[in-house]
Amino acid sequence: MAYKSGHQEITYIKADAAFDRASAAAVTANGTRGLISMTVASNISNGASTGFTLNNSFIQTDSLINVCICRNGGNNHIPMIRAVYNVAAGSCAIALLNATGGTINADTVIYLAYEVVN
Repeated sequence: MAYKSGHQEITYIKADAAFDRASAAAVTANGTRGLISMTVASNISNGASTGFTLNNSFIQTDSLINVCICRNGGNNHIPMIRAVYNVAAGSCAIALLNATGGTINADTVIYLAYEVVN
């Protein structure tokens, strides 16, 4: 059996979104992959967590959601532990645990790359 290589025949629907955690607990990004920019509402001390709901029409109850923290071309690298839970048709919850050894200040922008695998 032969397998095709490369991405020439794969279509990705990319959707980016940005939100401020001070005013919203959810964000909508309707793509199979993209970048979420989350502005931190208040200081997050080491070992503390924050989270939000990702609304996405591509998410199914058995979807795998990959999430990683990325730099988005910037210099800030923020070590955080990520967890995806409560996956349901059209949404999932994402938790972020501060593992920096220090405090993440309010108004810091955290960039999360996501991918929905069905």
